[in-house]
Amino acid sequence: MIKSMYVHVPFCNRICAYCDFTRVKHHPIVVQNWLYKIKQEIQEIETTKLDTLYLGGGTPTALDEQELEQLLCALDCFEVAKEYTIEVNPESLSLAKVQSLAKHNINRISMGVQSFQPHLLKIMNRVHTTEQVQQCLQWFKQVGIMNCSIDLMYGLPNQTMESWKRDLQKAVQLPIQHISLYSLTIEEHSVFGRKHVQPMDDDLEFQMYEYAIDFLNEHGFEQYEVSNFAKKGYESKHNLTYWHYEDFYGVGLGASGKIGNQRYTHSSNFQDYLTEHEAMETVLLEKQELHFEAIMMGLRVLQGIDLVDYQRKYDCDLLDEYKEAVDKNIRKGYLECSDGFLRVTRQGMYLLHEVLLEFMD
Repeated sequence: MIKSMYVHVPFCNRICAYCDFTRVKHHPIVVQNWLYKIKQEIQEIETTKLDTLYLGGGTPTALDEQELEQLLCALDCFEVAKEYTIEVNPESLSLAKVQSLAKHNINRISMGVQSFQPHLLKIMNRVHTTEQVQQCLQWFKQVGIMNCSIDLMYGLPNQTMESWKRDLQKAVQLPIQHISLYSLTIEEHSVFGRKHVQPMDDDLEFQMYEYAIDFLNEHGFEQYEVSNFAKKGYESKHNLTYWHYEDFYGVGLGASGKIGNQRYTHSSNFQDYLTEHEAMETVLLEKQELHFEAIMMGLRVLQGIDLVDYQRKYDCDLLDEYKEAVDKNIRKGYLECSDGFLRVTRQGMYLLHEVLLEFMD
């Protein structure tokens, strides 16, 4: 039974310079058309009981108070047992919106902070302030939402190791339980891509990543995935669904889902998505694709891949099936196998792409 669902809310009030996700500028008429479609899609979901529900974007809180209330009311048909997350941007929140989130039983926040340095926020075309971040955290506490995560970015234009250290120091002082770190990727169709912004020197980017791992672990945020750190018990249950390669529903413009060996993706063209007979792309995954994707996702988690569970799911022994790739990466020091798990080493985390290339071959 599928226990997780992702809902994509594509609206933004402004476009960040690094973003290449499916997104649409907020407009009231467009939002109402989207709400009508998304309500239809929600009604077609075959279950009413979920373990996790995640509202991402875009910026879900770019919706105004009435629009957000309409969306949350439509999702009230689901009983969410464990974790109900919404992505927010600080400047798009109000106390009324936060109260609405709590009323509809949202219990986890993922806030796009990215940096506390004004000059870096300006480069990214973000407009919030540190004071707004702090105000939002006070509102969450006020309504009883105590599970809060923030995103931070490194590898940004004009970012230095010193400014990165200041961001990390500020982050661990906040009343939060989870931190996600993202290195800047220059996407072709993003503002950075169109401006031909050059990526940061690899050595400096690696130094930032290594420093963050040690610093966050020292301050109670234990790394449990390549890019994610949490206080004990606050790991993202929804994202673990992806990393454990479980099935999930995908709802909304451009959203993907996975059911068994079938992956489907809704159109990212807004007009196509709104039509009654939307052209949804469906891909049937071959056995080898399923196995590789399970490895690709599972190696992101520091605990690694449970070899007994892998054999149960796919009726084969991973260490035999990929013997050459496993042995080669163990010799290089990128993988280790112990206690029934295959996992990446500290060095292998940063070189995960190189590790996975061996499994593709």
